[in-house]
Amino acid sequence: MKPTILLVEDDEALGDTLRERLEKEKYKVIWAKTSADAKSLFLAHKPDLAILDLRLPDGNGFSVAEFIKEKQSMTPFLFLTAQAGAQERLKGFELGAHEFIPKPFHLKELMIRLELVINR
Repeated sequence: MKPTILLVEDDEALGDTLRERLEKEKYKVIWAKTSADAKSLFLAHKPDLAILDLRLPDGNGFSVAEFIKEKQSMTPFLFLTAQAGAQERLKGFELGAHEFIPKPFHLKELMIRLELVINR
């Protein structure tokens, strides 16, 4: 079985597409649509990896990344976001992101980068 992934994405259509594709590739996916849900699900399921959007209805992916680092510092995370300016990318990498993928993106690129993170 492949790793369990916490997917944090508030866009219903994109989240559903990502969940479907990841599950097709045999990942177990836990999908959160808010920062609060992401933190709660992270504690409950202890995923192996997190994919984080930045813009969330009740906060942002940076706070989720900080929470992950505080609770389980070895859990890798990557950002998948439309907010991909230099400041956001730098902050993401300063927080310890393994990847920062700007939207729009190609699903195959996400899968390749995801495998690279997992194999590190």
